[in-house]
Formats: sequence, structure tokens, C-alpha cells
Amino acid sequence: MKQKITRKQLRGLALDLLYILAGNLICAAALNIFIRPGEIPLGGFSGIAVIINYLFTVIPFGVANLALNLPLLVISLVVLGWRFVSKTVLAVIGFSVISDLFAAFVMPFMEPFIQTDDRLLATVIGGAIMGLGSALTLSRGATGGGTEALGWLVRRRWPHISIGKVVFVFSGCVIIAGAIAFGNIQAALYGMIMAFITSRVIDAILYGISNGKVFYIFTDEAETIAQGVIDQLGRSASIIPAVGAFTGEQHGMLMCVVRRNEVGNLRRIIKEHDPKSFMVIAEAQEVYGYGWKKE
Repeated sequence: MKQKITRKQLRGLALDLLYILAGNLICAAALNIFIRPGEIPLGGFSGIAVIINYLFTVIPFGVANLALNLPLLVISLVVLGWRFVSKTVLAVIGFSVISDLFAAFVMPFMEPFIQTDDRLLATVIGGAIMGLGSALTLSRGATGGGTEALGWLVRRRWPHISIGKVVFVFSGCVIIAGAIAFGNIQAALYGMIMAFITSRVIDAILYGISNGKVFYIFTDEAETIAQGVIDQLGRSASIIPAVGAFTGEQHGMLMCVVRRNEVGNLRRIIKEHDPKSFMVIAEAQEVYGYGWKKE
């Protein structure tokens, strides 16, 4: 018998859709108003799509972006599962479609007002707006696909390689390629500045600045939540026996350290398995060990 979708779940789905589409629209505005006119190279698959659109103008950015992401998303669906990738699929398709619609119907009215002479200003503003849109998407457990999905697949095969390293190396190569395509090596510096600003804005909006977050979760479903952390986040956790001082009842305390961009997914896993759980989230200024920094 199929389980009925509750009103709370429908509200969550509606918020997911609203935030992801709003984030897509903001990113599309940053891309079309500041980044592409300023010929500032992007990292990731979106950056490759910008290069394709620049070299072959008959191919719209959205079509190129979707074509590049589609094979990787299909592989991710098979390897990681629909539940893990579904929001990312929505975000990638939404960004691709909205970007092309924005370029076709909004940009003709805005072009007279767009000034691309000051490339640094376009870099700073474009990066900040892109960070805002990306933060809205990430806050609902979705990503822009591309390098993030590639990072998860690489980590699945080689667990000692962090997702951040995969994204950084791949994005750096794409930014350099974009600078070559634009015929201006200096553009790579602007691309790196923009990538830095985008990441800092995302951090500031979502979680503030820290190396990671420590979760202390008091729950009767510690083992179930821990398994969800392992399966869906690729991380581990420690289960510590705990006794409630007021009630004297035995409970489990789950301790888990995650990166900032994993906080939303971990909170979702906790609420999914035990909505009545009690959690404390603390800053982890520095984290060393497997999957983190090495001394």
C-alpha cells in the first residue's frame, strides 16, 4: 500500500521548488548581465557551456549546459540513487532553461543599460549574485550538478580524495580554458576572483565561516540515523550511550562532523528518521583525520 504524502511533505516540496527556481533565476541574471558580457570564465560544467556558447553562438548556453550534465546525472542516478540526485536534476534543468529564456526575452531590454567596461566590478557583483543564487539552491539540498556530482562519483571510487579537491582542480582547468577561449589570459585571474567571492557569499549566507560543523544528536534512532549518514553523505559518526539527567532514561547520542554544504542534508536525515530528536550544532574550527585535513 502506498504511503500518502502529508501536508508537511507537500509544503517541503513546494519550498524546495520555490528556492531552487529562485536560485536558478538569480544565477541566470548574474550569468547574463555580468559574467558573459564581461567574458569572465566560470568553473565547472557551466564554464564549459559558456565556452561552447562563446565559440559556437548557435548553441545556446542552456542546451550546452544540459547536454554536458545529462550523462553525468544519469550515471549519478544509477550509482547514488534517485533520492540523492533528484533535486540536483531539477536544479540543472531549471538553470539551463531559465538561463536561455533570460537571454532571449530579458536581455534585449537590459543590454542598453549594461556596462562591461569595468571588468573587476562585473566580477565582484556577478560573483556575489551568483553566490546568493547558489546559496538558495544549496539550502534545499540541491547542487548545480557537474563538478559536485563528479566529485561524489570520484569519492565513491577513491574515498581518500575529497569532493572539494575534485571541484577545485576541475574548475581551475575550466577557468584557464575559458581564458584561452576568450583570448585573454588575464581573464583567468578574474575567474578565480569571482569563484572566491561566490564561495564566500555562499558560506556567509548558509553557515558562516568555519571549517565544519559538529552535530550532537540525542535520539532513540541513533543507529538508523548513522546508517543514513553513511549511505547518503558518505561520512561516519560515533554513537555514545547517554542518560537523561531529568528522566534517568537511556538514550543514544550521535556525534558527527560534516562540511558546511552537508549541514542541510544531515538535518534532513535527522528529521526524517526522528523528528523528536534533540540536536546541538557547534562550530568545528579545524578538523583533522580521514576525509579531512592531514597534519
